[in-house]
Amino acid sequence: MSDALSTTPECTYEGTAFPVERAEWDGGNDLVEHTAYRRPGADIEPTGRKPYRGTLVIPLVNTRRLVARYGELFPGLRYDLLTLFEATPIGTLMHPTLGQITVAIGEISETATPEDRGGVRLTVRWVEHNASVSLLASPTESAEATEPARNVEQLAEDADTAVAAETEDYEPMAVVVTDRLTYVELAPRTFSEIGEAIRRMLRPVEANLRLAALSLASAHAATLACLRLRAAIYALRARLIPEAQQRLYVVPRDMALWEVSQAVYGRSDLVTLLRSANGISDPARVRAGRRLVVLPVPRG
Repeated sequence: MSDALSTTPECTYEGTAFPVERAEWDGGNDLVEHTAYRRPGADIEPTGRKPYRGTLVIPLVNTRRLVARYGELFPGLRYDLLTLFEATPIGTLMHPTLGQITVAIGEISETATPEDRGGVRLTVRWVEHNASVSLLASPTESAEATEPARNVEQLAEDADTAVAAETEDYEPMAVVVTDRLTYVELAPRTFSEIGEAIRRMLRPVEANLRLAALSLASAHAATLACLRLRAAIYALRARLIPEAQQRLYVVPRDMALWEVSQAVYGRSDLVTLLRSANGISDPARVRAGRRLVVLPVPRG
């Protein structure tokens, strides 16, 4: 069987990576045509931007190189993705061409053919949530890329101001962001300590995005402010813990976390690093087939 699929681009949804062999999307503007009796043509009235919609075709086929990158795709990754898409209908998608966007997962279909003896193909249809694609054209993007820490602080203050204008019942974000940035910058930190600091920054942002007050159309500006802050925190995380420094390990059998540490690091005392990077709740048992992010051992 050919390994051509090993060169396909990659997506992630809520942190779970998977290959895609086709990624299509469409957007544009909503238009209303005003016509009159015996009047040729029509007057066109733009009424807003259409939500972006797209389709991902995911090859869950057990080719050699795909298995080396993702572990067992069929049935392992197939089951994990179906569970994730159904349990988390709205989440963060890292798209090959659009970048990081928030989407709602709609229809999911599966195709099995005689040619794909090592698996199946999933077709997943998504639609953007809260106009998140528009953030890609935000004028703050270039600034965030050059000075991510300072811009995260400013965006947190902006988000607090915008949300406070909609409701008094919200969780302050700027104070948490400033506190955790100070913590990270005061002294050299391990990858697990940086990861925990990022998670603390994200908690109030996610809590505020779930507020009923922000679901109203009148609160659109506050929602966008929170989404911009979240995107900046993700960018900061990518800068502090580059993805290139990460690797994946597929647990071959049910193992204790210290056994995994021994297998990937050659020593059994780095369980905290593994646990913080993967949110493991039960270190006594890590189930077979789970894909773990393996961060490098911090220096010093």
